[in-house]
Amino acid sequence: MTHWLERREKIMHHKNYLSWRLSKQTSSLLTVQSFTPTPATLISQIGERYDFPGAQRTLVEMKCLYTQKLARFPTVKGVQLSRLEDTGINGYGAVHFTHALKRFLVQYHYPNIPFNQIDDWAHFVVLPFSSLPVWHKLKFNNTELFGSKTLDSVTVHPSSFKQTGQLMKSSRFDTVLVKLKHGTNWAKDTRVGRVRVIFSLPPDKLDTLIPSDIPPLQHLAYVMWFTKFTVNPEPATGLYRVKRDIESGGLCTASIVALDSIVCSAHLFPQWGGSVPPEWTSETVLDHAPSFLLNIFKDKHVYFNLS
Repeated sequence: MTHWLERREKIMHHKNYLSWRLSKQTSSLLTVQSFTPTPATLISQIGERYDFPGAQRTLVEMKCLYTQKLARFPTVKGVQLSRLEDTGINGYGAVHFTHALKRFLVQYHYPNIPFNQIDDWAHFVVLPFSSLPVWHKLKFNNTELFGSKTLDSVTVHPSSFKQTGQLMKSSRFDTVLVKLKHGTNWAKDTRVGRVRVIFSLPPDKLDTLIPSDIPPLQHLAYVMWFTKFTVNPEPATGLYRVKRDIESGGLCTASIVALDSIVCSAHLFPQWGGSVPPEWTSETVLDHAPSFLLNIFKDKHVYFNLS
């Protein structure tokens, strides 16, 4: 008997709620028909949020744009360039780091230089340092909506060991989405890359690399590229397929980019035929899998930001 009364009360409350909603919709319709909003009225209504049940929101309203947050001080104050280019277990695997940095400095200094002359000019660049400060983590947040909460992050570090030789932390080099140009189509404007190094140039050496009339460089990242997105995603999954962008020498193409061009982390699904190769691990799968699918459903923020 008690359960029956509870159900009747719920039905009654729901019926009252429906009546209220229908009356609100009718009054709103009459108001719209009899009232022509002015520009001032429209401006005052921008940004209003309706959180009652059944409220409708557009994809634009659901976007949560990220702001980068990097530690004030580097994780490692000085890492030798030779270690950055080392492909061993203690290295960062940024094989072409020195040459890529020289190319970046040439393009930054002379943005209109023909592409086929960049390498020639890069040979004349002399780097006045042998080590660089390096960061191992980049965070993303949105202080307006979520305060100081970390919504996304990118981790970049080689393996670390205890003094006894025991493995303390396995290497990790996350993949990211890098914005290459400004536009409204993320598939055309961004590209997947794997970050190997997050660094900055020594402030006391900038005057020898960059003229004073050019804005100083902030933080940079060494990125190994995946192929560009195709015109259309995969028909079965609706996801875009990418591969490592391999150059003629068998190595992955790479370049230096401004850190603020990194949009967010990227989650890739490895694709293969047959059974999973037993030698694949979380550290090596990005080097061995033949292709990947970009997961735009990684979390709700990434989904709405890319929609």
